[in-house]
Amino acid sequence: MESNADHWRLGTGTPNCHIVAGVKAPVRAKRSKAEIQQEFAEIQEQVESAREAADAKKERAARLRAAEVRQAAEGIAVEAVVQKISGLGLEVGKALADVSEQLTQEVKVLATVREAVVLKSQRGATS
Repeated sequence: MESNADHWRLGTGTPNCHIVAGVKAPVRAKRSKAEIQQEFAEIQEQVESAREAADAKKERAARLRAAEVRQAAEGIAVEAVVQKISGLGLEVGKALADVSEQLTQEVKVLATVREAVVLKSQRGATS
């Protein structure tokens, strides 16, 4: 005959079985409502303390970031930034004009090649 341990190992024991190989499950001590409420209040205080600590860390990080941004922006004048952006706009415009010119040249080459193909096919048809 199989023992309780065999049932547990084989998965054939009852799911609510509290006795495994002769060991009983520990019995939970009864606590009063006041004890439970006190423990709950302590847990709430711990959670609140942790939340406040996290908020303090976030606030400190935000202050550091603000200081970094102010320091980085200290030596930058708005006029200089606007002038650089305008310069970049001019460079982009020039680059686009160059690309447009190259495309125009390539279209001309393509037209010449097409014309040559037409002339060659006409010459081949008359031969």
